[in-house]
Amino acid sequence: PGAGCISYTSLVVPVSRETTPTYELRGVALETLQNRYPEPDWLRVYTDGSAIGATRSGGAGVFSVAGSIASPVGRLATSFDGEVRAAVLALNLINEVGCTRAVILIDSQAAIVALGSSARTQSRDVALGRKAIEKLQAGGTTIALQWIPSHCGIWGNERADALAREGSQMEMPNSPVAYQAAKGCIKSCVRERIVESQTQAATGKRWSTLLEPKDRVPPNLSRMEAVAGFRHITGHDYLNASTGSE
Repeated sequence: PGAGCISYTSLVVPVSRETTPTYELRGVALETLQNRYPEPDWLRVYTDGSAIGATRSGGAGVFSVAGSIASPVGRLATSFDGEVRAAVLALNLINEVGCTRAVILIDSQAAIVALGSSARTQSRDVALGRKAIEKLQAGGTTIALQWIPSHCGIWGNERADALAREGSQMEMPNSPVAYQAAKGCIKSCVRERIVESQTQAATGKRWSTLLEPKDRVPPNLSRMEAVAGFRHITGHDYLNASTGSE
């Protein structure tokens, strides 16, 4: 094919990240790489982003046979920021190597959509990534952005993940903070304070179990069902006692 940018947020066989077994995810991902990006025709570049609590101390990781990178992103950088920064670093690496076909393997579908879109963006790195893709296109390089599942045993992705976590531990630069990143950080901090306050208030109370996500009453129940569920979870349901006395 001629020069251009190809974006895939799916694999050659439809899978669900939540329900598909890990071994099956790995198999389909490897099949996708072999069918769409066979080596040595394509340079495969794995990228990943990392952040503490997904909202702070972002790091970026890049892994390929052409080189590896671990880089800090910023104190208030999110995991999404890390994913996009890693893609930008990968594009710069591809430009330095000078290959004709390269695929950036990203485990964030949101990052792929952002980089492949022409919509306005507040992210400096998204804008830089789009420009880098255009530059490579103009030079005759075919660039593909391909989603792959994370944490399913794909060696390159695991290496990129380790490099991203390494980057998140480095000294953070004073990078400009995008509005969405600042908003996300504030929401995360408020959420942490609320959880901390609720945990303290729930100590010794029957309803303390409701702080565990797995024990919460589903939000789609009717009021009557929700009340019954709440009473059962917190030990205020006396159906068992009355049934046993009959």
